[in-house]
Amino acid sequence: MERWMEEYHNKPPECYKRCIDSFNVEHRIYEVCCYHMVRVCPRCGSEHEYYHRRCPHCGLEIFELMKVEHPEGFMPGCKHEMMECKNEIDTQLLPSTTSQKGASVRDFFFKDTSFNFETLRAAGFAVDNGADINEVYLTAAAIPEGDEEAWMREWKATADRIYERGKYSFVHGDKINAREALLRASAYYRSAEFYRRKDPLNDPHVPELFGLSREAFVKAGKLLDGPFEEISIPYGKGKLPGYLLLVDDSGKPRPTLIYTNGFDSTTEEGYYVIGAAALRRGFNVIMYDGPGTGRMIRERNVPYRPDWEAVLGPVMDYAETRPEVDKSQIVLFGYSLGGYLCARTAAFDHRPAAIVLDDGMTSFFATYPPLPEFLVEWIKAGHDEQAIPVLEWIKKHDTYSRWALQNGVWVFGTSNEPEYIRKSEQFTITTEDMHKIKSPALILQGENDLVFKGQASKLASELKAPHKHVVMRNSDGAGEHCHMGAMRLLHQTIFDWLHTTLGSQYKK
Repeated sequence: MERWMEEYHNKPPECYKRCIDSFNVEHRIYEVCCYHMVRVCPRCGSEHEYYHRRCPHCGLEIFELMKVEHPEGFMPGCKHEMMECKNEIDTQLLPSTTSQKGASVRDFFFKDTSFNFETLRAAGFAVDNGADINEVYLTAAAIPEGDEEAWMREWKATADRIYERGKYSFVHGDKINAREALLRASAYYRSAEFYRRKDPLNDPHVPELFGLSREAFVKAGKLLDGPFEEISIPYGKGKLPGYLLLVDDSGKPRPTLIYTNGFDSTTEEGYYVIGAAALRRGFNVIMYDGPGTGRMIRERNVPYRPDWEAVLGPVMDYAETRPEVDKSQIVLFGYSLGGYLCARTAAFDHRPAAIVLDDGMTSFFATYPPLPEFLVEWIKAGHDEQAIPVLEWIKKHDTYSRWALQNGVWVFGTSNEPEYIRKSEQFTITTEDMHKIKSPALILQGENDLVFKGQASKLASELKAPHKHVVMRNSDGAGEHCHMGAMRLLHQTIFDWLHTTLGSQYKK
């Protein structure tokens, strides 16, 4: 059926397009000698290309832009090249029409959404010696848009320089300067390694950069004010590697926070995310590499598993063997995907005194990256021959999607992207399991985090246990995923709640 709505266009399209699907109120798919998907603005109803990060008609900001077309630019047998069949695409971004109250930090460092977010992530760790702002700014300024090789090169160069300064300070007896420099170097090496996902099993930069990040962190850890210990946690027939950070050497049992990684984080990163803040407030900290993360995936190639109680249970078992840990005051902290992992654990293990979900989520299925519903349906139905070319097109044109799909194949232990997406459905907490959670829960949500949109609210609505659902706002600079760039406010929100929840036994 030929159709197009005059109120959505100022003039007819250059070639007539047959709408072949309208899979939700936000998208339509047209047949134009190729597959071509356009976005429909939910505010004004106008159609526009996925290149637009804001609606060109009303200025509404759109998240995760992509267009889905046949990856070769034409359908088999079609005589017309793609650009002969469709209108020209205006890739220029319009000025934001949002007020300061609704503003976000997108495009602050880069127009590339992924590069911008990861740079904000790096800069945000400055609050706990994970960065210096101008080091981040100058590093980012040397990286061309979307250039992953330059990303690695420039972050590594910064890390190398800071690492050498840390070693110089240590040799000359200044342990504070050495510690601060080594912590920054560790974080910068993590950033350098981030996009090495095309072939992580055989890429020599992956073990090199990860090893340097860990090496610098361990050296810094030994210079902390309190005891620092590398630990091995019994896990099945093997061990989970990790760290134990103590407030002091008194041996006094204290509340202890256990940090769980997310989809792409490292245990060393956990120090900047929550570890240092917890130590300042009188919490001991345990950070560990579970399957799919850190050393477990890089050195042993052990992928993620959905039944995380089988992982975090042994970590709590270990914690209870330590005299410095107050067994009645164990707090689980889940970072990004770790929010699911900790919630899942709490459904089957009721030992935690509290759980902090940064952020709250109910399912990881087809969220990293978010995909059009029709593509998800193809993948669920096993139509990989149709899905893979579209996924390849998306990877070619979008940094975040390329990275997320490549990282997912690696850390989930699959052979291709459709298998990864199908496996991600296992990482879903059922309503029945939500009802089993007994530990008090802090459920965090970023206002601008549309990847897990609605999931924190869903979890909060189903929990029977005491809980608090907090939406961190763009107007406070805290609306991004995991509240990147607003670590002080994040820490204040978490520890104010823990103070109230743990009561008199919690000592700042």
